[in-house]
Amino acid sequence: MIDDSEAQSSRIKATLESWATAWSAPNRGVEGLRLARMSKPDLMLLDVVMDDIDGFAVCRWLKMDAETRDIR
Repeated sequence: MIDDSEAQSSRIKATLESWATAWSAPNRGVEGLRLARMSKPDLMLLDVVMDDIDGFAVCRWLKMDAETRDIR
């Protein structure tokens, strides 16, 4: 999950923790892209409005890269 707002992401974090899934929550788009390339997650949740790069751009970058294009 990439979200720069702790208030908005706290409920999602609580749900992920209750499911005992492995997850990470960078708060910047560029950091999320780096982590996606390293860890190849099955799913990413993206905030649309972030300080450095918006969620739509993160999604475009992921889909252009053969290593990350299958992330949902």
